[in-house]
Amino acid sequence: DLTQINNDRKRKKELIALHWKNNKDEILNYFHSEQESNQMIEYNVSDEVWDIVTNYQDEFKRIVGYHNKLTSLGLKNTDDIILDKNNGRIVGSQKINRKIELLQNKKTINNPKNRTDKLNQEKLLNFIDRAGKLESFNSSRTKSC
Repeated sequence: DLTQINNDRKRKKELIALHWKNNKDEILNYFHSEQESNQMIEYNVSDEVWDIVTNYQDEFKRIVGYHNKLTSLGLKNTDDIILDKNNGRIVGSQKINRKIELLQNKKTINNPKNRTDKLNQEKLLNFIDRAGKLESFNSSRTKSC
């Protein structure tokens, strides 16, 4: 039954988000410990978290990747971007990736590190300047650019 499948998918997303919210440090420890190669690995996670993470490892690995990327961009509270507070689930990948790109662009504009960053800074500032001069914006105009 399609309704049951959708309800199960919704519950799964809510469960993952709930565990991320409540057990983020343990989940991060799980994945950090997993990356230590050729060593005896000691997981400092509870049995409940271990079970959830191993059952949904791909999903949590993706979330940890987002968390690490956002942290590297200087964001203190990554959950503001990763968690949807309205529905209690993880925000969709497309939306998170757009936020990451926005933060990367802001970082390039505010703090260019090398020649390529300086070139990209100039391009971004020119784009912002040109976009600010537009009186209106619609999709047909962007297709011709």
